[in-house]
Amino acid sequence: MEKKKITFFSKISEDYKKTKQPTDDFLSWLLLRKINTCGKICFAIALWLLWLKFAFNLRFMVFFFEFIFICFIVYLLYSLILKIWQWLK
Repeated sequence: MEKKKITFFSKISEDYKKTKQPTDDFLSWLLLRKINTCGKICFAIALWLLWLKFAFNLRFMVFFFEFIFICFIVYLLYSLILKIWQWLK
C-alpha cells in the first residue's frame, strides 16, 4: 500500500514538472490543468460545505482570520529577509 502512495505522488510530481507553465504554482496547475470538470465541481461543493459549517461560528472565523494574518506576516518577513540577504550578497 505504501509503495502505491509513493508511486502516485512521484507520478503527479513528474507530470507537474513536465507540463507546468512558468507562472503556475502547484495548486493552480492542479485545478486548471489536471482535474477534470467533475473534480472541479466536487472541489467547489466541498468548499461550499466547509463554508456553511464554519461561516456562522464567529469565534472560529476570528481565529481563522488571525491565523491567516499571522501566516501572511511571517511570509512577508521571510520574503523581505530573503530579498535583503540577496541584495547584500
